[in-house]
Order: sequence, then C-alpha cells, then structure tokens
Amino acid sequence: MVYIDTSAAVPLIVRENTSHALSSYIDDLRADQHLVITGRILETEIRRVARRSEFGQEQVTQLLKGFEIIEHTPAQFREAGMVGPTRLRSLDALHLATALAANASAMITLDQRLVEACSEVGLPVLDINIPREYVPA
Repeated sequence: MVYIDTSAAVPLIVRENTSHALSSYIDDLRADQHLVITGRILETEIRRVARRSEFGQEQVTQLLKGFEIIEHTPAQFREAGMVGPTRLRSLDALHLATALAANASAMITLDQRLVEACSEVGLPVLDINIPREYVPA
C-alpha cells in the first residue's frame, strides 16, 4: 500500500512540471498491483483546488475513484496532533497519521515538510523520478 497526499494529487488535475511523471508513476504502481490509498481529507483539499483552478468536479470525482479512500478516525486526529516535527502543518500531519495507521509501505508527497516528517517516523517517501522497481513491497 502506498499513501498519496494532496501535494502529490494536485498535479494529477492541475498541469504542473511534475504532472506527467507523477501520473505515469502512479499508473505504473497500479499496474504492478500496488494499492494507492489516501485519507478522506484529500477529497476536501483536492475539490478546493479544483474550485480555485476552475476545474470541473467531475474530473476530481474520476481522480478519487483511482484511490482507496480511508475514513479518518478520532485516533488519527489525535495522533496527527502529536506526530512529526513541530513545523509540520496540521493537514499534512493528518495525512501522515492516516498513512501510519493504515500501515502504508510508503508515501508519495511533494511537500518537503512531510518528507522530513516521514523520515523522522521511518516511513519511506517514493521519488517519482526513480523507477518503480524500488517501491517497497
């Protein structure tokens, strides 16, 4: 299981420098039978991005269908308040707590603060520029 946060999901609907590489990487993960998961908070965050960018909500709905969405629990919210370095933002901490609770094998994020937090707790972060053969099982 590989967890994707909002910073990595945004380029899947908003054209950015990383959009093509990220889309291909996730397609390859799925082709290799890796489950791509995320927390429910991603839906709110990505729908807000779509509104600001004037993208259709139908496109967001299709994107979300490609992920196994995990409902957040009170324990995850509690853990998010305590996990990672102090400079980690709240919603990123919730993504991290959710990934840990789901026993994700790795995280896909483009957020440097979350990369550092993952490193601190021992959760590998996948680099979309490295071939998928290096993805933890």
